[in-house]
Amino acid sequence: RFHSLDKQYNVTTPGKTKLTYAVENFDKVYVHICKTSPVAMVQYLGNRPGNKIAGESLSCVDARSDVVVIPPKLWINNYFQIDVAKYFSDPRGQYIVSLTNPNYVDYNGTQMWERSYLSVTNFAIGEKKVRWTKYDAIPAMTENSVNETEALGELYWVSRIADLSPVSGASVTVLQGGNYGTDPQVVDITKTDLSGIARLPLIKDVVGVAVTLGGDSAVLSSWTDN
Repeated sequence: RFHSLDKQYNVTTPGKTKLTYAVENFDKVYVHICKTSPVAMVQYLGNRPGNKIAGESLSCVDARSDVVVIPPKLWINNYFQIDVAKYFSDPRGQYIVSLTNPNYVDYNGTQMWERSYLSVTNFAIGEKKVRWTKYDAIPAMTENSVNETEALGELYWVSRIADLSPVSGASVTVLQGGNYGTDPQVVDITKTDLSGIARLPLIKDVVGVAVTLGGDSAVLSSWTDN
């Protein structure tokens, strides 16, 4: 069996990119690291792949595979680490780490995978929004009253983690949730101003945003960050 000493979803900076695990009664761990796009990461955080789906089946912009050899010690936890920076020269980005072993199967003998989600970024995202949903009985009245305000319905502040300085000119992609089991979809894109702030009109069922500028990116998800 697998154990993770980190949360299932982690946000970190480029200098701290190790994930720590433990396994019991496995001689090897097969590792697949999927570097995915920021938008796809928001989608995966909202609609996570089942544990019967291989890491190779995910939507990756780049990927690495490895095999970690475990000491032959049975019935105890054997610890090991996966360092994303070991596999990618520029570790910034969003990753899905999938782990398995040929003997890691369910009662029917179907192969299973354990997963961790990791965002490596220099950016932090702050959010202030009106929680507007498709179940609003008077949507036109709500929309008009909110959009008449200076702040509008959605506000995002992007700053640098190191010193909280504003990040201007960053692209902010907003994703909207749909029916249960479907992936969130892009509904609007804007940019941050000189203060690192992006404002948008009221949008229903916002489930996350993806922020990009140069080689840096960050994500915010309603399922993991609230």
